[in-house]
Amino acid sequence: MTQKKLFLILLISFLGQASAQEACGPISSTVVSNALRLSSFICEKKTTGSCEYEECLGKISGYSKPVLMMLPPSMTSVRVHFHGHKLNVFPEYDKNLKSMVKAFGLEDDICQSSEAVIFPESSGKCADYDLELKDAANFKRFFAGINSATGNHLKEMPVHVSAHSGGGRTVGRMLEAGVKVDEVTIFDGIYSEALKNQIKTWYKREDGQLNLHSIKGQTPANYVAVMVKELDLKLTETNPTIQQIPYKKLVGPRIRVLNRESGSDTAIKAHYDIVSQTWGPN
Repeated sequence: MTQKKLFLILLISFLGQASAQEACGPISSTVVSNALRLSSFICEKKTTGSCEYEECLGKISGYSKPVLMMLPPSMTSVRVHFHGHKLNVFPEYDKNLKSMVKAFGLEDDICQSSEAVIFPESSGKCADYDLELKDAANFKRFFAGINSATGNHLKEMPVHVSAHSGGGRTVGRMLEAGVKVDEVTIFDGIYSEALKNQIKTWYKREDGQLNLHSIKGQTPANYVAVMVKELDLKLTETNPTIQQIPYKKLVGPRIRVLNRESGSDTAIKAHYDIVSQTWGPN
């Protein structure tokens, strides 16, 4: 065997091992942000406490509005979050994606996690989500745009989708379209029988984790209670206090339900605070 052939064999073997390691192991924020810069994203290094992350803003093919990507130091999964309606109640939530993340106080939770978090923006009452993310073809283009912008470095990672308020119906359409999703989290966002059934069908069909967070006495909590009853699961109840607010917590096979007391907060404040309080593991 010539030295040239031996070199080529060793090179191919090395590249194969590196590719497999990239597919299975953690990816650094630097690797992903470098790819995003090539797709004209503007990336900035940020610090929260002793944790450093990267914040990248730009656009992807397959979706017309800005997309914010927050990259913790090391990532093993991807989270796509759909925000709720812009209600003009608390301007800091509506101004832009960076302002919204700061208003919710999510920086530390994201930086300490191993999830690359992707926030697509929508105007008004989630009008752009409804227009551009409504069927299987739309979602295929959307995720293809994410993979292209990130250099396919996140492509093989588990996918966690979450939504707040009116963003929940986008998740419902995604699940109904058959997009492969490993975890679903809904923050006070089930406002219809149709959405309740879309989520329930996904839970029964797939083997992913389902997290349902709502506020006692509000419409989403009522739909969650009906869903839990229909699923007929054996759940364990505890009563944690999260950021000085009492919650009822139900845990069962691949499901976590958090039901918040409104306390002295107004319903609308509790509706926003539940995202801040329960974004990370609880």
